[in-house]
Amino acid sequence: MKQSARALAVLLCCVMALVSVAYAAGTYTKTITAYYDNIKLSINGTIVTPKDVKGNVVDPFTNSGTTYLPVRAVSEALGKKVDWDAKTKTVIITDQAPGYLGTWKAVKTSASGIDTPVADVFPKGYVVRLAAGGKGTTDIAGETYDITWKESNGALTIIYSDSYNWYGTITDNVMVLNIEGTFVTLTK
Repeated sequence: MKQSARALAVLLCCVMALVSVAYAAGTYTKTITAYYDNIKLSINGTIVTPKDVKGNVVDPFTNSGTTYLPVRAVSEALGKKVDWDAKTKTVIITDQAPGYLGTWKAVKTSASGIDTPVADVFPKGYVVRLAAGGKGTTDIAGETYDITWKESNGALTIIYSDSYNWYGTITDNVMVLNIEGTFVTLTK
């Protein structure tokens, strides 16, 4: 009888240990208190509005003294490429391929020599991403469009569609595009 009770106790301990290990290795949920306090993100002096892969704003928050930022927004603002491996649940951050010119955000517009706030011309912002291999995207009016681009000695051509080409200049930190008579200044 004592041996049976001892064997049962050992068996129960083993089962509990296996269940604990299986639970610890699995997905779990945790309730936290997130404090949203209008946290701003500044990268190299430029305020960056963090957005997810679909262009939706993602607000940074704090919890227990730690500030949480969206990894995609921060990485892309620093010129890194971000991928997600769903199988291994891994965020992969790598350097961009040669020819990548970064993500550029409109900071100023002018037409006929008159400066106009960016929000008046592009209420949902204006962003240009120039990826390697002459490919890229642009965000206009809350929508994302594919583009192709060419750069030679600081002269930039962006091909938006068969009927629209935008021309401009590009230096290390400033891009100026002529978009149908409106000059748009963008920075990284």
